[in-house]
Amino acid sequence: MNLYQLILTKNECYISGRSITPKGIMVHSTGAPNPNLKRYVGPDDGRLGKNQYNNHWNQARPEGRQICMHAFIGKLADGSIATYQTLPWTMRGWHGAKGSKGSVNDTHIGFEICEDGLTDKAYFKAVFREAVELCAYLCKMFSLDPMKDGVIIGHYEGHARGIASNHGDPKNWFPKHGESMGSFRRAVKAALGGKDPEPAKPAPEPKMTAAQKGFIDRVGKVARDDSGILPSLTIAQAILESGWGKSELAQKANALFGIKAGTNWKGPRYEKKTAEHIDGKQVEITAAFRAYGSWEESIADHGAHLRGSRYKAVQGERDYKKACRSVHAAGYATAPDYADKLIRLVEQYGLTAWDAGEITHTVKQGDTLWALAVKHLGSGHRWPEIQALNGGVDPHKLRIGSTLKIPKEVKTS
Repeated sequence: MNLYQLILTKNECYISGRSITPKGIMVHSTGAPNPNLKRYVGPDDGRLGKNQYNNHWNQARPEGRQICMHAFIGKLADGSIATYQTLPWTMRGWHGAKGSKGSVNDTHIGFEICEDGLTDKAYFKAVFREAVELCAYLCKMFSLDPMKDGVIIGHYEGHARGIASNHGDPKNWFPKHGESMGSFRRAVKAALGGKDPEPAKPAPEPKMTAAQKGFIDRVGKVARDDSGILPSLTIAQAILESGWGKSELAQKANALFGIKAGTNWKGPRYEKKTAEHIDGKQVEITAAFRAYGSWEESIADHGAHLRGSRYKAVQGERDYKKACRSVHAAGYATAPDYADKLIRLVEQYGLTAWDAGEITHTVKQGDTLWALAVKHLGSGHRWPEIQALNGGVDPHKLRIGSTLKIPKEVKTS
């Protein structure tokens, strides 16, 4: 799934809406032969392309028009398929109106799939799969069962239930390509591994020995002062790669990370056998690794290494899961489960505590927790962190002139 965010503080529903606890997802299709996201989402962020009429949907309408979807799926300017989130998932949207038994807006996330002429099978398959992946993502996030009655529904199904306006989407489109809302729900379940989603579980309490705590503290104190790299990522990599500082490299070369000594490395080297995953097979090779005068030098060089252009996606990333996956995707390690191991270590030992720190912000007109999270934390989804740091402040009742604590932003290089 290619998920982007373009949430505007001027969005009418964003300003006036209230929070919901999502109980389901409503699937819409636009009903117009225009597959381009720029028709519905704006302004142009460099990927969407320019809408010359400026009639996209996610903007305030003084004349009172209210159409606020949580997301759209369609074509970017380069023709690729993507999902654009235009409203916080937990904010009440205005996408299904209401029926005799209430409003789907109070319970469901709603997203639109941009229709084409309804005849391009390749386009349909691409957006169908993107929609399936989006729903699987949301089901995991909110512990929703896609096969439970009323959880994932089309607009027409919402009308039949008496909770939405009388629209026929996406029934007007899906059957033309051999699909239905029933097959869509089954595809979402398959994308979840064929299993019902488990309720979200709290991160386990860190269980560690005194030696492990000492190791984490020693690495964390250096990593915390690095520029642009999450300390939790650095600590997790040090634990995994050095075996808590007990590996051969850590003991004989002061190297907590298995960074190879390429032709540009001018420092000392240490040669040893190592396992690599090549073409799906594990093979043993002899390689030269960077060596150091101390662990602190190793940690500092690790930070410098990740600030190289190859690891641009890691630099400044505030989400530890994304940071772990990005460092793996950039080719740092060949083991297929490398990122998953890092994530488990971060969660098991509570390493995100090293990512904390705070600054203060004086609330001004138009401020929202979502916008502040985008600005300072890199993702609007992290607004609950600001809320928690401020004693559960009501996101809809921010007082102008009051002071908010905000988790400290990681500086980028």
